[in-house]
Amino acid sequence: MKVLSEIPLILNERQLKDLIPLLFLIPGGVSVALDPECKRIMHNPTASEFLRINVGENFSMSADVKPNVRAYDEHGRELAASELSLQRAVAEAQENRQIVELEWPDGVRRIAIWNSKPIWGADGRVVGAVSISEDITSYVLEERRSRSEQVQLRVEIEKLDRLKHVSHLAAGISHEVRNPLTTVKGFLQVMRAKEKYAEDKQVLDMLVEELNRANDIISDFLSLTKVQEKQLVRGNLVNVIDRLSPLLENDAFLSRKKLYIRRNPVGDILLYSKEIKQLILNLVRNAMEATPAGGSVRVETFQTSRSVGITVADQGPGIPREIVEKLGTPFLTTKSNGTGVGLAICYDIAQRHRAVIDVETGSRGTVFKVAFPPLPA
Repeated sequence: MKVLSEIPLILNERQLKDLIPLLFLIPGGVSVALDPECKRIMHNPTASEFLRINVGENFSMSADVKPNVRAYDEHGRELAASELSLQRAVAEAQENRQIVELEWPDGVRRIAIWNSKPIWGADGRVVGAVSISEDITSYVLEERRSRSEQVQLRVEIEKLDRLKHVSHLAAGISHEVRNPLTTVKGFLQVMRAKEKYAEDKQVLDMLVEELNRANDIISDFLSLTKVQEKQLVRGNLVNVIDRLSPLLENDAFLSRKKLYIRRNPVGDILLYSKEIKQLILNLVRNAMEATPAGGSVRVETFQTSRSVGITVADQGPGIPREIVEKLGTPFLTTKSNGTGVGLAICYDIAQRHRAVIDVETGSRGTVFKVAFPPLPA
């Protein structure tokens, strides 16, 4: 038995104009091409509203006078009239399904799914086509907005991560460079105070001045890479996780891991949301990397009488005891391609939030627990 969609629309004694009232009884948008060239297309009230026309007006990209609108496929490629759903149904003599985005000169965009089917005459020729459409504009635009926010969030977090990396690197290099500079400057000052170098005092003064200038350059470089202290405001970890969860779920999907997030209600804490997002993202990504494919990572908020916090648990092989004692040290890593910066940033963020990070690890996995001081209810 053929399903309904496989049954061809064939006109026998009935004319196409007589079929239109019956087709317009179908819920949703209905559009009917009245000729094989699709120059005349009639639309029911739902489809007319979507197309921004009055009921009874012609709207066809194949018409002699085309509507002032541009059509795109789901990948953003502009479509010619012959590539649209109704026109294809007639030209190919078969049904099709197509997502089309229409853009008007005033910037209005509308998106719909069009399901089109040819209409056959009694002589076996295609005489027109019918399409049932569904408006998906709000869904697609919301999905785009969410995707854009995820990309922006990822860029901001990665930018902060790189800045912190540079900051740690700059601090280490500056410390090593300043040590010999200080030593040289000290000897020059001693030499300048001795009588036997009186004739060279001008040269020694110039050398000391140049060393001071070098030190100022290092200080300026450090000021550029230093992450400024942010004012902490009242916020909630569950809200932060809600904003971050699409990004975490996408990471889990790409790495073929399972992610379970348990949002237990917790009280507010003082936080800077961008840094807390980075802390959670770093911990979850570390957990993803430690967990084998098919394994799971669990994220859970908690509250006790003394703290509010979050735990991140993986199913990895555990962390060696000698490494656990040094966690948070910049550039310390057990990964072959790791920088050893991610966890150092987490500990730095926790310290600025007066939070404590505890680690429980074993052969079945590792749990990172971050506990923040709670605020009065």
